[in-house]
Amino acid sequence: MLKNPVSLFLLARCQRKQKRTFFTVRMFLIIILPLFLINICFSQNTGNVQRLSNVAAKTFTWDIIKTARGTLMFLDVPYKCKITKENEFLTLVVAKEPARQRPDFISILVPNNMVRAKGVSVMFSMNVKKDGIWTTESEKVKPIVVPFETCIKERCTARIVHGFATSDGKKVDVFKKFMSFDNVNFFFQYPGGSHEIVSLPLSSFKQQYGKLLGKNIGRGTSGVYHQ
Repeated sequence: MLKNPVSLFLLARCQRKQKRTFFTVRMFLIIILPLFLINICFSQNTGNVQRLSNVAAKTFTWDIIKTARGTLMFLDVPYKCKITKENEFLTLVVAKEPARQRPDFISILVPNNMVRAKGVSVMFSMNVKKDGIWTTESEKVKPIVVPFETCIKERCTARIVHGFATSDGKKVDVFKKFMSFDNVNFFFQYPGGSHEIVSLPLSSFKQQYGKLLGKNIGRGTSGVYHQ
């Protein structure tokens, strides 16, 4: 397993502080892009969809730290908390050892103001075109519930070890879904019953993780991962 991921993670967060200066711009993009890519239907030709996918890839660019022991990928996904009305971040951390194709782990970090016992639910969707209209189609399975492993100070962490999770007693290849689907949605619940949904286009992840594997996976189309 990749050693000292926490130290590298803290280093990366310090390096990313300057990026948060542009938080307002990123919040604008994260609200606008899902309207086109995730939450509503829109009529566009293939070229326009490609351009929207390229914008999404640039907006959600992962930070990468490489060491002799392995690689860490980080991404802060901004959203506005329904409870506090303040700007928050869902952070993804992916660790990969050089000799392995699969990640050592995928961690999901969220603020600790949610119902911890519920964990984080993960769902995937594809961008599909029906009768000339682009929309998204969710995977027709139950959400994958990832329990929180730790809650330290203001953050709780759910971790998907080696890219696998257990859902309804069955082993699920979450990493393969990351590499095969167009979008991922994270659900977590607040006390009182309200919930948060944080959505992320996966084009940038597939492209950048593909480079670690020595594969060129395009931004605008689904990159199917084969073991």
